Amino acid sequence: MHHPECHWPLASAAQMDLGVPQKQCSNLTEEFPELICDVQPDIPWMSEALELYQAATYKVSEDGSFEIVDEKTADKVPWIPLDPLNPNLEQYPDYAHAKPLQCTVKAGEMLYLPSLWFHHVQQSHGCIAGPGPFPGLIDLYGSGGGLVEYRASLLASRGFVTLALAYMAFEDLPAMPEILELDYFQEAIDFLHKQQQVKDGGIGVLGLSKGADLALSMATFLPGIKAAVSISGSGFNSFIPLRGDGFTIPAHPYDLGRMKTSEESGLVDFSDILDDHRDPATWDSRIPVEKSLAKFLFLSGLDDKNWKSDLYCRDAVQRLHQCGQKVEFCSYSGAGHLLEPPYLPLCQSSIHKVLGVFVQWGGQWREHARAQEDAWHRIQAFFWKHLMNSDIPKSNL
Repeated sequence: MHHPECHWPLASAAQMDLGVPQKQCSNLTEEFPELICDVQPDIPWMSEALELYQAATYKVSEDGSFEIVDEKTADKVPWIPLDPLNPNLEQYPDYAHAKPLQCTVKAGEMLYLPSLWFHHVQQSHGCIAGPGPFPGLIDLYGSGGGLVEYRASLLASRGFVTLALAYMAFEDLPAMPEILELDYFQEAIDFLHKQQQVKDGGIGVLGLSKGADLALSMATFLPGIKAAVSISGSGFNSFIPLRGDGFTIPAHPYDLGRMKTSEESGLVDFSDILDDHRDPATWDSRIPVEKSLAKFLFLSGLDDKNWKSDLYCRDAVQRLHQCGQKVEFCSYSGAGHLLEPPYLPLCQSSIHKVLGVFVQWGGQWREHARAQEDAWHRIQAFFWKHLMNSDIPKSNL
């Protein structure tokens, strides 16, 4: 796996009088130990190429703090001061001479970028490497809105053609729409089906929080959805009415007056704002998942501080069981609301982009981390099983 061509861009960089970070071999030993046998134990990446050696001196005080002593003769480590995709050439005229370096990463290959990589990297808009066909997925996040792409990107790296779909608070989409249209989500399904590398026979959908109940609605009302994953979701339509062909599911009743704000931290607790889902007066907002032919996986955390997702998921699972349908359900002790891909740090609270308040999400550090690891594997195994009738493919690394 030795790639001598990796060194040639550095030779051209030497002509540009740029400072560079040093001693990056630890990135390789710690992050990709599988590659160690293929490379030299010591990799003085930039020092050899540019014949530059970073000078760094620091003083440590008695309280443990340290101060960098800047040597006047030292070369500075650069940080790009402009937008590479829309550079201000009047302010930075030399950038007009910059030329992008392009490479093709084929199936089974990997492009290694050290953690101290100070250059803009962008992937082309092409599909996954390889001939396919691949299972198709639609990825939905919660009521914070916007276009969230990192989970979709990670799923794409695992062999799924994944469409990250925004449905509120993005470009011309309102932050809090009066109603959501199922036709909008049908268009996303149709778009994904038209992609040549997407396997025929049905696609999958996964959603978090509000996105989870939308995923259930898509699997229930729209053709083409074969499998759905609900993460920290519910079995009812939350917050925004959903209109389909000849029907409208109202939003589950809620009262913001039951919202609690901590005087000490200022964090908002939404866990009690929803009316009791067991009250028949709320059942018009139920999503009739028991009528769906899709397969379902429900994931929830018992330390969810945003809403009672575990209780809400159990209600949907019970309805499916009563109709004789098999369903996968996993409840994680100590896990919070934001069950993300593994190794992302726990977010116990953050500002809600649409509401503009700091919200509690919950989660205990160790338990939440373990839950994310397990959930990530379950999600992949679930989709490979029901979309490809296969186990998770093994990595080539």
